[in-house]
Order: sequence, then structure tokens, then C-alpha cells
Amino acid sequence: MKKIALLMDSWHRYMVAAWAIGTVQELKKRKIDACLYIFCCAGNWSLDEEYNEGEHGIFSLPNFNEFDGVLVDFSNMLSDNEEQIVTERIRYSGIPAISLQKQIEGFTYVGPDNYSAMRQMTAHLHEVHHINKFWLMMGPEENFESNVREKAIRDYMNEKGISLGKNDAIHVDFDYQAGVRGYRELRSTHSDLPEAIICVNDNQAIAVCEEAEKDGLKVPGDFAVTGFDNFDKAGFYSPRITTMSNVREKLVAKAVDALIDVWNGYPAPKKIYNTVDFLTYESCGCHPRHADIRANLKKMVLENINQDKYSTELLELESVMSMCHSVTEVAEEADKHLELLRGDAFYMMVDPKLFAELSLNGVLPNSREKLTASFCRGCYPLQMEIVYARDGDKRLKEYEGQMISDIFPLLNLDRPAEDFLFLPLHFKESSIGYIAFKNVTGCLDKQMYFQAAITIQRRIKELYNEKASREVNRRLLYLYKTDSLTGVLNRVGYNEESVSYFEIHRRRGQQVYVMFCDLDRLKYINDNYGHKAGDRAIRDLAKTLCQVLGKDSVIARMGGDEFVAMGSFASEDDLNDMIGGIKPRLKALQKEKRLPYDLDVSIGTSIARPTDRNDPEYFVKEADKRMYEEKQKHHQFTS
Repeated sequence: MKKIALLMDSWHRYMVAAWAIGTVQELKKRKIDACLYIFCCAGNWSLDEEYNEGEHGIFSLPNFNEFDGVLVDFSNMLSDNEEQIVTERIRYSGIPAISLQKQIEGFTYVGPDNYSAMRQMTAHLHEVHHINKFWLMMGPEENFESNVREKAIRDYMNEKGISLGKNDAIHVDFDYQAGVRGYRELRSTHSDLPEAIICVNDNQAIAVCEEAEKDGLKVPGDFAVTGFDNFDKAGFYSPRITTMSNVREKLVAKAVDALIDVWNGYPAPKKIYNTVDFLTYESCGCHPRHADIRANLKKMVLENINQDKYSTELLELESVMSMCHSVTEVAEEADKHLELLRGDAFYMMVDPKLFAELSLNGVLPNSREKLTASFCRGCYPLQMEIVYARDGDKRLKEYEGQMISDIFPLLNLDRPAEDFLFLPLHFKESSIGYIAFKNVTGCLDKQMYFQAAITIQRRIKELYNEKASREVNRRLLYLYKTDSLTGVLNRVGYNEESVSYFEIHRRRGQQVYVMFCDLDRLKYINDNYGHKAGDRAIRDLAKTLCQVLGKDSVIARMGGDEFVAMGSFASEDDLNDMIGGIKPRLKALQKEKRLPYDLDVSIGTSIARPTDRNDPEYFVKEADKRMYEEKQKHHQFTS
């Protein structure tokens, strides 16, 4: 089974479904033993370049060495760097590569003959309708197709001696609202009207007609308007838009045929042009041609009904996302509620670091780790974790939780003309995972998959932020209760922890010791070896207390060189052995570090038996008093 990769950077969030639909149709028609893997993103939608970088991460997913051919539509890609990275990877793989609608070095170009088509359009306006004064509304300046079309217009005008002023051409986006803005800007910079406005596509052309009508102007009475692409809306609009018919399904069928020829040993051509039909209608002043209104209206009615079903499904998905409390639940609910979009299989893969960070396992409160994970930027890690897997009606739980280093063999397609759609999940520029739908080309034209992915992504981000916030609060609480020098509790932390510790062990009938410790001769150490040495001595005492007294005790630095500890014990012999081990451990540490000063400590201890008074502060004072008695015996009040 041959594998074809289709890479699409969509226009905003509009997926060019015709590429996938046309490819699958041609594979079926030619009975070719090949399947399709679609990697799609909306990498030019956001004004945030980091977000767009995260969208482009999906193009790092395929290993092109595992494919037999690749189709790319980068005509809307704004990032030259991203395009260069992906195309270099494809060239390095050596597989046959075809670029749809944009010329890329080393790739076979398959697209409409934009240059000839736009020359024909301009010639028609000039030679048939005798128009000599034009405004041009083109697409973004970095768009390949728009630039070719504009060049064709300008070349024709230069040959015919038609002048085009500096303000007679404007570059805007391809959508309706961009057409509105473009028309208004052209009107604001001109005192008189043109004879024709040539638009780069039908969306702009309809916007111009609508805005002209608001100004009390008529098309084509006051000026002619032309479009490009022959969208359905251009045929339904009044006046019907003069346009060029570029049937994308036919175009991509030629691309598939070119791949098949290469597989059969024929050399790859440099360029293949798709036939573009010139359709003249009322908007340029030609005689009207009436479309089959009833057939078109029936088509629109059915499409609206289906669109409502899909929209309702997405709204239901959004409503249940807030009730999901894990990434797995998000995937389960997505698969459950996307009945129309779910396809024959549904998978979700995530970066395993997502789970590591969300669970907060192994993250030390006083570490310097970031609260967010170090996800891969614009690409995926070597291994991904399977969060959810369904094929047909069967949930593949045996795969969930496993790691995969490649999309194959898990996502192998078994029958010709099947397809997989891959969409990215990311936190801005950081790739966190992807989702895959099987056999969904019939649903792509509903334009719902990006919104589904965004809904899933948004809930995962909320879960991540919720747990990250809890981690921030946990760390703030830790800092509030912890001594920054030693890492043991501070006075506030001791006051909170010791009361509950004391009461719990008393209820259990256990004996509790309270120990008060004071580091000897700290002032001498500070005066003679510096305060850094004094701080080290304090940390050494804290470390020793933690080692000797164990994790079950409550240890706190009360300030300066004073420490308090509380713990339970089985017998007084055990307690004496434990207390007696503190000073030898300090001496061993002094010898190990070759310290120039003595490490010693004065210790006072009190014991609270189950029958004694329930007042932990009383036993602290008793331990403090006995510690000073020990100091007095050793004449160490100058410490």
C-alpha cells in the first residue's frame, strides 16, 4: 500500500477540502493501491506568531521517508522559514513532491494558469467593453497566486499603454470583510470612479458590489466588477459575477496522476496547468446567463441543514468539556459527542511531559523548575503517549498509555483510498499533541474540524492552568511555612504543624518528645570565619537533625541558631539513643568537611506522656529551660 502525504496550511481556519476530496476520488477512479495522510493546520490565522508556530508543528509529524509521495499546499503560508524547513525535509527524503498552486523549487507545480487567465480577463474588459480605467484589488503581497495574477494584469496594461496610478491597486486579504475595507480605501483615495474593479477572488468582488450599492452605485452601470475562482456565491449573487472557474478537484486529480506517472517510471514534469474556464456574466456588462436556481437552492437548503447538525454537535462538545477533569476524559467526550465528525477511527496522542507536569509528581517545591513543562517548540518529542484510541466501534484500551515513536504502524491504512486527518494540539508555540480522524474526507467541507481541535485544546489548557495554579499556591504556602536557609519549617510552620502532630499522637496514646537545640559558639564562627561560615554551620545542624530524627518528626528553625523538634518514641532508651546520636553526627560532619571550627550543640528535652497536660507550648518551654541548663553547665552563654 503506497502512502501519500498531503500538507495544507489553510487560509485562516478554512480548510481547502477539495484537495483531500479530489485525491481520494482520483485514487478510487484509477483503482490505485494508495492511501492518504492529511496534515493540516491554520498557521496564518492568528496575529500571534508564536501561536502560528505551534500550528505548524503538525508538519514535523510525518517522516517523509515512510511515504511514497507528497502533495503540499503552501500558497497561504506566511512563514518563509517554516516553508523552507518542511520543503528541505521533503527534498532530503527524495520522494516525488508536488506543490499545489505555488511554485516551489524542486517540486512539480500543479495549478491554474493564473497568468493566462488574468490576461484573458483583462483583455476581455479592455477589448470587448472598451475599459481603460481600472482599480485592482489583489490579495496579500506575499501570496504567490495573487502576485502572478497581478503581474498578468500589469503586463497586459503595459503592452496596451493603459496607465495604472500608484493608488489604483490595493492589497488586502481574500475574505469578504477585507474586500469591504479595500473598496473603502480605494474610494477614499480617489475623487472619481474607475470603469472596472478587478478583484483577485469572488469574495472581494461581492463585497465591492455590496458597498457600491450602499453608495448608490450600480454594477455594472457605474463600473464593472470581476472575480476569480467561481465560488457558489458568485453564481447566486445579483449581478452574477464574471469570474474564472478553477475546479480544485480536477487540479488535484492531475497532481495524483503525476505521482502515479512517477511511480511508473516516468520523469516528473516541472509544471502542470489546470484548465481555467472564463465565465462572463452581468457584473462586467455581458448578457445574463441564468443558473439553474431550483437545483442550486436545493443544494443550499441541504447544506444549511447539514451545517446546523454539525454546528449543534460542536456546541454540545463545548458544553461537556467543562465537566472533563483529565486529558483522557477530554478525548472520551470528544469522541462521544463528535458523532458526525468522528470518522471510522479517532486517536489522541500527547507529549508525556504533559502528564508529568499535570500530576506534579517529583516536583520539589523549592526547586528552580518552571511551573510549565519544557515542551517541544513547533515540533514533537521522540515519543508520544497514546491517550485515547478507537478503531471502528472498538475502544483500543490495550494501546492507551503506551508510547509510540512514529505514527506507523499504529495508524496504518489497510484499504486503498482511505485517509487519516491529523490536526495539532499546542500551547502557543509549544506542541503538546495531535488528534487523528480516519476516513473523514466527506466531512471536511463542513469546516468544523479546526473548531473541534480548538475546543479540545482549550480544555486541556484549562486543566493544565488549573493544576499549575494549585502548584503555585502549594509553593507559596511552602515558602510561607519554610525557613529559606535550611529548608526545615520556620516558626509559622512549626506553630501550624506541631499542634496537630501533638494532638494526633496523644490521642493514639503515644509519648511525644520536644527538643530545643542551640548551635554552640555561632557568634565566634561569624566573627572569625564570616557569616557565610555561620550560615553553613546552621545548615549543617539542620541537616543533622533531619538525618537523626527522621522524616516522621517536626523540625523547625525558630530563628538565629535555635531549633525545635517534636516526635514520638517507643521507649526512653530509644529516645536517649536518638538524642545521643546528634553530637557524634555533628563531629563526624566537622571532620568530613575539615572545618576549622567546632560543630557542637546544646540540647534540652522534655517528654509529654498521654496522661500529661495537653499543652505543647508548655513542653517547648521546658525543653528550652533544660537546654539553657546544659549551656550553663558548659559555660557557653557567649555563643
